[in-house]
Amino acid sequence: MTATMLDAPPEATAAPEATTTRRTDRRVTAVFALVAAATLLGVATHALAAAHSDDAVMAVSMGLMALACLTCLAHAPFGRHEPRARDRAAHAAGHLMCMTVVMLGIHGAWLLAPSGGHVHGGATSTGTVGATHAEWMWVVIGVEFAVLCVSSVALRVLAGERRRAGRYA
Repeated sequence: MTATMLDAPPEATAAPEATTTRRTDRRVTAVFALVAAATLLGVATHALAAAHSDDAVMAVSMGLMALACLTCLAHAPFGRHEPRARDRAAHAAGHLMCMTVVMLGIHGAWLLAPSGGHVHGGATSTGTVGATHAEWMWVVIGVEFAVLCVSSVALRVLAGERRRAGRYA
């Protein structure tokens, strides 16, 4: 070893790809932690909305949506050094985005559909929806929009990682 290598910090003597790999591992871990936190926020919001619902059908459907949110964690990378951790984190973020869009569509349809005796249906109802129920629905929709934004950011960060790794131009 030369004198300059002995004086250099460990990062300078490490191979460039090792430093890049460690940085990528940290980013993938941070992105998946963000996806997992957004998923758990969606689960908690749906569970709270189910607990505060006066209608049994609505409570069951919100509870099922809370369980559906958990499917986004099925793609979890179980170790940040797993060879396909970046791809698994991207799958989790994409799954979260798709599930959020579907749930936003369902909640939007419930709120805009004619009432027909159901607790939703602001389009033709005369304002008989309970204040707490309507507030919870707007909270759920707001959280879903926030989760949609988080999943979009996660996918953008991971796409940048793939670009840097040379997976696509």
